Amino acid sequence: MLEKHLEKLKDFVGVVQHGSIRAYAVRSKLAQPGVSRNIQTLESALETQLLIRGQQGVNLTATGSILFEYARDILDETQIIEERILDLDRESFEGSLTLGSYSSIASYLLPEFVKFANRRQHRIQFNIKTNTSVNLIEALKAGSVDLVITVDPPAVAMLSHELLFADVFSCFRVAGAETPWKERPCIIVPMARFGATNLAEYCALAKILSRNIFCCDDFETVKAMIESGVGCGILPLRVATPRVESGNLVEMRDLPKLHRFGEHRISLSVRKHRSDDRKIRWVAQHLESFLKA
Repeated sequence: MLEKHLEKLKDFVGVVQHGSIRAYAVRSKLAQPGVSRNIQTLESALETQLLIRGQQGVNLTATGSILFEYARDILDETQIIEERILDLDRESFEGSLTLGSYSSIASYLLPEFVKFANRRQHRIQFNIKTNTSVNLIEALKAGSVDLVITVDPPAVAMLSHELLFADVFSCFRVAGAETPWKERPCIIVPMARFGATNLAEYCALAKILSRNIFCCDDFETVKAMIESGVGCGILPLRVATPRVESGNLVEMRDLPKLHRFGEHRISLSVRKHRSDDRKIRWVAQHLESFLKA
């Protein structure tokens, strides 16, 4: 039934508007196989062919034209509804605000949040600063950022922390890789911590030989290395999930010690003396609800 797959209409409309699955996937920074599967799911749900695929791109079938017309209207209506709801709760601020985050959160969650926030607060200039959690906390204490998203922030008298969500780690490989994982390196961020243990220490406990470990400074690099086929790698589940859903990555469930272990706690931190700043409070409240979703 179509009603179970309404979220895939955006991909269908995007493919038609861009003229091909590849062009839409590249423009939207999505994996082409994942977009193709979404189109196939819609065709299966409606029991009809929607697109004719050729070397020059795609063309709509008669039934595809009907769906495209209504799907475009549905997406336009959702935008109108969202804007009307936002207008009911619009408190206008001006100036700039600097949000600090470690790179993985910055790359896969903040773009959508900043677009959301900018629609509601178009007079605020949003600046993004990326760094390690330790350095971001120091920047917050020094006043060079207004609020930060970090992993397991330390207890500091001048700061307040709000837990956004708790994640876990797991091991992933590129989709379609047939080489046994033990024949390829395991790629990690060695100093990423969960409790008193970091990933390098955990890999030693899991009996992964040090010569089989490649180290990176951030999870985005780990993800890129995995997708290139260098080896398997350890990522927070929420960082990897979009690439799993798009068909690029596969979670390695056959490795018990590297499957959904540890706890990756993500918090939002602000300076206590600025807790009454209405602009910071507005951003913090909406950022919390956005990231907890």
